[in-house]
Amino acid sequence: MASNYLPHQLEKASEVMDTLKRKGMAMLWGAPRSGKTRTAIRVCEQSGKKRILFITKKAAIPGIERELLAVKASKSYLVTNYEQASKLYPDDYDFVILDESHNLNGTGRPKKKHKELRELCYDKPCLLMSGTPAIEKLLAIYYQLAVTKYSPFDEYTSFFKFFKNYGIPSTIRINGREIEQYNRASPELAEALEPYVVRMTQADAGIDIERKDVVHEVHLRATTRRLLDVVMQDCVAEIQGQLHGFDSDMAVRAAVHQIETGAVLLADEIVELDNCEVMDYIKANFTGSLALMAHYRATREKIAKHIPWADVFSSVSHCEGTDLTGYDNFIIVNSDYSGAKFVQRLERNTRLDLKRQPVVHHIITDGGVSASVYKALQKKEDFNIQRFRSLRDRASPSEKDS
Repeated sequence: MASNYLPHQLEKASEVMDTLKRKGMAMLWGAPRSGKTRTAIRVCEQSGKKRILFITKKAAIPGIERELLAVKASKSYLVTNYEQASKLYPDDYDFVILDESHNLNGTGRPKKKHKELRELCYDKPCLLMSGTPAIEKLLAIYYQLAVTKYSPFDEYTSFFKFFKNYGIPSTIRINGREIEQYNRASPELAEALEPYVVRMTQADAGIDIERKDVVHEVHLRATTRRLLDVVMQDCVAEIQGQLHGFDSDMAVRAAVHQIETGAVLLADEIVELDNCEVMDYIKANFTGSLALMAHYRATREKIAKHIPWADVFSSVSHCEGTDLTGYDNFIIVNSDYSGAKFVQRLERNTRLDLKRQPVVHHIITDGGVSASVYKALQKKEDFNIQRFRSLRDRASPSEKDS
């Protein structure tokens, strides 16, 4: 029934159906919380397809199933997650929706997940949905589209052949070798994608309340700062009487980021430290129901112990398909290092019928890496290892002791 859909969903569904008829594949690029799921269901209900496969992130499955019930969907739907793709049979479905399809993005050689989905989807019309289709590297969209023969790049049998036509060489020298970064696309790539794209904005959905980001800087004790400095500079530290070494830049980055919040994973064991500055700050400054999001398991366990009344979420597995609008406060304690996932996290407490201004609180400290991570991510850029190395190089011991 058309009454189950908002006007912009009916309009965008018609655009998607027209694109599917012309191209065999469509990409629905919708801002988070703009109503993509119900729009996709409308496409299915109005199509001639009867057996719909809806693949999404595990956390998003209950929300999609609620949407199907809300619109009284009449077709046969299987809603499952990407990890189950290898267990499915292609002949059981005649239309495939890939939700959060940016999860297939990549450069270089294909990953196992891509190969599994290609076997499942290749001969079928597909709808690819995403709020962040290629926020980091437009070239990475190749693998997102390559699951279907209707891709505009199906003639390129590998990413490398695709890159020769649509990429601009951009190399860095590492250990005397030139390494291609695959991060510069030619203007022709965007032009080739455009006929397949239908866009949805929050303005289309009637969302005119702008999200507010609030940054909280927590001051660390001198002892905490000294420990962070030692790990950053020497890649080794004495923690609870034992000497621990960190053998790579990634290990140092992870250790420092965790130590800021008072717990760290060492040799497969979570070690709680005695610094509780971040936990104490949250308890002193936030009341009501709390949704706390953290990247590291050590941090999540620290939160669960010291703030047991809060609900704790992963900044990776819950950055998509999770509705946090029912909480008084949504707080990101620490995050992963992806600019794309940062954007996705920010919309967890926004939805179509929300009347109040959504607020996202970000915790950083005056030591470690959290402030630099936030600075990069809020620009929609990754806080990669190159950025971390630059941060370490700038922080000389003399500067940090002053």
